Amino acid sequence: MTSADAMTLTLFTRENDMRLKDRVALITGAQRGIGYAIAERFVAEGAKVVLADVTDATAEVDALCASGSEACSAR
Repeated sequence: MTSADAMTLTLFTRENDMRLKDRVALITGAQRGIGYAIAERFVAEGAKVVLADVTDATAEVDALCASGSEACSAR
């Protein structure tokens, strides 16, 4: 990777910070695995997230919901 490529990547990343701000997402299967990873990313991008799953919330989901982000868990 050249320095120009690194600069372009950095600029692209900065432009897209918080690109889901003021959006609401309902993520199913969000207690673990891919669903949880998606939920984490959506929260990082500024989305209000509802994490839905048929299982009880895990400690990680509880921590994500309590982290000051606009995320909650539903069963």
